[in-house]
Amino acid sequence: MKYLFLLAGCLVLPFASPAQTIDLPAQDCCRSKYPRNHLDAFPTAALGQEYRRLKRAKCATCNFYGSDFFQLLKVLGVRLNAASVADIKRVLGPPDAVKGPVLVYYWRGEHDYLRFTPTAAGAVSSWYYALE
Repeated sequence: MKYLFLLAGCLVLPFASPAQTIDLPAQDCCRSKYPRNHLDAFPTAALGQEYRRLKRAKCATCNFYGSDFFQLLKVLGVRLNAASVADIKRVLGPPDAVKGPVLVYYWRGEHDYLRFTPTAAGAVSSWYYALE
């Protein structure tokens, strides 16, 4: 088996081939009970509940692009586009920040987040990426 050496943290992890999987305990804290490839099959309210559960976990693994937390937030952003502010708060919970009328839900803190801008027809969802 090959190994990946990360010198900065002196961490040695086995490097898996595409046919192998590695389950690290740290990854479990950001694993959704819903399969990320089939999120469209589940109700919005259930996905919102799962989003809030993972958010409470405050797991560093959730900061990775493609994490279950990111995938949930991405799907919810699409589903809640044009929803009312009340519906957004009901599904996602209170926003992490409010910038004027805009509701902000953090994915990776203040530098990558989903935002909802209220309009007369419903709140428009959009992403902000710092591209660091």
